[in-house]
Amino acid sequence: IYVVPETGGTARRLTSGPGNEWLPRFSPDGKWIAFTADYDGNPDVYVMSSAGGEPKRLTWHPGQDLIVDWSADSREVLFRSSRESVSRSYKRLYRINREGGNPVAIPLPRAELASFSPDGKQIAYNRRSREFRTWKRYQGGKAQDIWLYDFEQESLRQLTDWIGTDAFPMWAGDDIYFISDREHTMNLFVYHLKSAEQEQLTGFDEYDVKWPSIGSQGIVFENGGRIYLRYFDNDRLVQPRIVISEDRVE
Repeated sequence: IYVVPETGGTARRLTSGPGNEWLPRFSPDGKWIAFTADYDGNPDVYVMSSAGGEPKRLTWHPGQDLIVDWSADSREVLFRSSRESVSRSYKRLYRINREGGNPVAIPLPRAELASFSPDGKQIAYNRRSREFRTWKRYQGGKAQDIWLYDFEQESLRQLTDWIGTDAFPMWAGDDIYFISDREHTMNLFVYHLKSAEQEQLTGFDEYDVKWPSIGSQGIVFENGGRIYLRYFDNDRLVQPRIVISEDRVE
């Protein structure tokens, strides 16, 4: 895992563990990074200081525990796992304190990609995920829609109904951002909760928008092997120039 200023520059390496690391997520307060790693031969949840240091392992189940999000107060990590499912293809969401402890299941029978509302009372989520697949313009039984669950009302409603892919919900204020292939190539969209209107925000026509992650000022994502940042305040789309100063022996 590397970090780099949003303006670009030389990236700084944070991890050097004997395994793979993926799905890093900054906590909302910027002080922590949660990620999944297979240091001990199995994908589990880890957390570390965003300044660097030794990662702390949070989960110990023999199945896959994949990072999804943080709680708004930066106290809990949200991850997905099939630990209580009859099949590995059925995953649920769990929350665990960043200091450790027992995971607590979110009361949804099936969920994978998700984002909490700012007040923590609701969650936007996908029942399925396909981000590790290479399928293009998929419209089959694993097509993704965005659902909304209210913890207090225990109510559920479907937010999008595109026949293809609406994935990676990211909640900010009164808007839910997501990626969709409704224009054939995966691009960034936004659902305005107050008006129920949907708006396309990027217009890539060659490579898909992939792996989006939301922050306080905008959304960062990958497209065609490059990292982009789209700001909230002025709709700017920038591509930071990132330099990796390593000997690259591997």
